[in-house]
Amino acid sequence: MAFDWKLLVAVSRFQYSQALDSGMGEALLRSALSRAYYGAFCYSRNYARDWLGFIPRYDAEDHGRLRAHLKKSKRWKVSEKLERLRDWRNECDYQDELTFDVDSALGPASKRLITFFRAWLRPPPNRSYRYLKSPMSQLFHQVAEEADGIEILALAQERGVGGLGEVIGVNRT
Repeated sequence: MAFDWKLLVAVSRFQYSQALDSGMGEALLRSALSRAYYGAFCYSRNYARDWLGFIPRYDAEDHGRLRAHLKKSKRWKVSEKLERLRDWRNECDYQDELTFDVDSALGPASKRLITFFRAWLRPPPNRSYRYLKSPMSQLFHQVAEEADGIEILALAQERGVGGLGEVIGVNRT
C-alpha cells in the first residue's frame, strides 16, 4: 500500500502539541514545520502526477517544477501555500536564527492543511482516488477533525491503529 502523505501532517500536529510543554520546544516546532511541508508537498506531487499530468523526477528540482505545474493548472493557491511552507521549512532546517515566529506560523498552518487536502486538491468528480479511499486516509480525516496533539494517539488506538508508528506507516505487519 502506498504511503499516505497526509499522515505527516498528523505527526506535525502531534509534535506541535508536544512542543508547548517541552524543554525542546523550538526543535519540535522546527521539526513539525518540516513534516507539515513534506506531507503537503508529497501529497500535492502525487495529486499532480495522478490528475494533472505532472511527471515527477523525484529529485530536488521537483519542488519548483511542481509549483510551476500547479500554477499552469490553475492551482495558484496551492502553489503559493507550498512556496510559503517550503521557505519556512528551509529556514527551520538550515538557519540558526529564524526571521519568523515558528509557533505562530505552524499552529494555523497545520489546521489549514486539512482544508488544503480536502478543498484545493480534490480529485475530479466521478473518479476514484486511492489515497482518499484508504482506511488510513479516512482515519486521518476523522482524527484531524476530532483531536489535536496527544489525543491523536488515543483516537488512533481506539480505532484499531496500534500507536504512532503504525499511524505513520512504520510498523507494518
